Amino acid sequence: MRLLNAKTYNIHEFPNDNETPPYAILSHTWGDEECTFQHWVSAPDVSLRKGYLKIKLCCEQALKDGLEWAWVDTCCIDKTNNAELSEAINSMFRWYMKAAICYAYLGDVRDASKLGESRWFTRGWTLQELIAPKDVYFYSADWDILGSKHDLQDELQKITGIERSVLSTGIFDDICIAKRMSWAATRETTRTEDLAYSLLGIFNVNMPLLYGEGKKSFIRLQEEIMKNSDDHTLFAWSLPSDLRPVDGSIMDSPQTSPSYGLLAESPSDFVTEHDVKPVQDLQSDMPPIVFNNGVRIELPIWEQVPNRFAVISCYVKGHSTEYIGIPILRWGDRYTARCGPLVLISAEDWPSRKIETLLIKAPPNSIRPSPRPNSFSLVRVPNNDDYFMINEVYCLPGVSYADDTRIITFPTTQEGAHAVLFFSPIYSAGNPFPFAVILGSDDDYWVAFIPILREKTADKDFHRLFRNQKGLVQYCMTKNHLKGLLKSNMCVASVLKKKNARLMRFWKNVGVNKEWWEVGLCVKLQVANSNLAEHTVFVCVEIVELKDKYSRDEWNHAIFTPKWWETKRLRWFPESKKKGGGKMSQ
Repeated sequence: MRLLNAKTYNIHEFPNDNETPPYAILSHTWGDEECTFQHWVSAPDVSLRKGYLKIKLCCEQALKDGLEWAWVDTCCIDKTNNAELSEAINSMFRWYMKAAICYAYLGDVRDASKLGESRWFTRGWTLQELIAPKDVYFYSADWDILGSKHDLQDELQKITGIERSVLSTGIFDDICIAKRMSWAATRETTRTEDLAYSLLGIFNVNMPLLYGEGKKSFIRLQEEIMKNSDDHTLFAWSLPSDLRPVDGSIMDSPQTSPSYGLLAESPSDFVTEHDVKPVQDLQSDMPPIVFNNGVRIELPIWEQVPNRFAVISCYVKGHSTEYIGIPILRWGDRYTARCGPLVLISAEDWPSRKIETLLIKAPPNSIRPSPRPNSFSLVRVPNNDDYFMINEVYCLPGVSYADDTRIITFPTTQEGAHAVLFFSPIYSAGNPFPFAVILGSDDDYWVAFIPILREKTADKDFHRLFRNQKGLVQYCMTKNHLKGLLKSNMCVASVLKKKNARLMRFWKNVGVNKEWWEVGLCVKLQVANSNLAEHTVFVCVEIVELKDKYSRDEWNHAIFTPKWWETKRLRWFPESKKKGGGKMSQ
């Protein structure tokens, strides 16, 4: 910690907090021509800068109060040193708390009657500077005393919403998370990240600074809070003013409601007229765990078809018999999102409390607004062996395929089918069928599976398919027939818009006993894990061997779901099997 000598104006460094002498500390808002550390130690004309006067007044007042040292953030922190800046911000609440006295300089106020109009009460950093010090004295632009924190408690409470008990003692351990967040809800900072960094001391957490991360800093702050607190009021943000008991009319169409993750995007989400209180009776033994931009948490579930609510351990004052419920909606294969306004759920109407483990995460379009992804990236799911390979990528007019990157690109305004992946068997054992995977989009992205009849043996293949898989006969056709239907836009909608993966069974000869085992095909669109940065939706094709022919739903190995940030674009088949594959036509 660096301190400014109030007599000589020289800066001294005290590496050990225990050896730091008593000091005064200045709280102010930044303006033009502030005196930085570099200005103070090297600029000969530093006294000509506008920010010099308040530092001088602070030092003079410190000497009057019997203090030889002062701390001012503008000149006592080398902000060009990222490590020092990070340490200072993580230590700042403690530095203000340990100060012998704090001078709050309101440079835009001339008399006490205008106290509440000062910009000082709108800035993010000054929140901790009001709460942490034991003694705070307010000074006008002319350095006239306006009053102390103790004398102005009632007015300060009206201006800031901070409880008198907190203002008088500086103790707020018993104040819930949501209430503390509401103190900062209307405050602003120049840098977006500082909305979070200025609250580290308020929540007694530490974290590294990453300027440039934007709103992610506030998400990281909440993640750190979860590690130290089981207070579920953290999740009670955006409480509606007309908060009411759950009713079937509240969320008639959860699919159309905006979707969010469990955590708020900003302190402003905690603006509320309600007094939220935490309880412990619904707490799980398993604490929340942060994962992949989401939260894994165990919560009780209350259901009212078609709506589902995750119930958090808190209530609103005046409704002590009702918990707060978060409307939730499943998306992707395993995720849940918050969708719609919070509600009240009566404990009396909730006899059976089913606990579920939820992976709460905002869908990609909610957390990263972006142009609609206009490409498919082909990803080969790793397996011990390959039974099929792509022998042609057929693109419809206006669509292109890059063989080197394995990306299919289509116009964002184009709907319907975009491309077809034609697969052929590598091994002849079992005489497996070739097949096609159609990729398309409308309101959503979709995939369709088509068994392909070989031109020379179409009739024979049809009857064989009819014997083994009658349900798929209605979808089978030859390659040329499929291309013709797609070109003429006559492909049946029920074929194209099958969004659920279909399973096609093929036969191959394995083992010395010549037993016939089944090979299954699983086609997936990884829309949930779409890479919006590259405007790409990943297409995953997995071919796996079933455990045995009598247990067709059991897999020999776990299904592998790649994520775009973990998976390099792999070839569909090993190098030794590349010849003849990857043909593109249009």
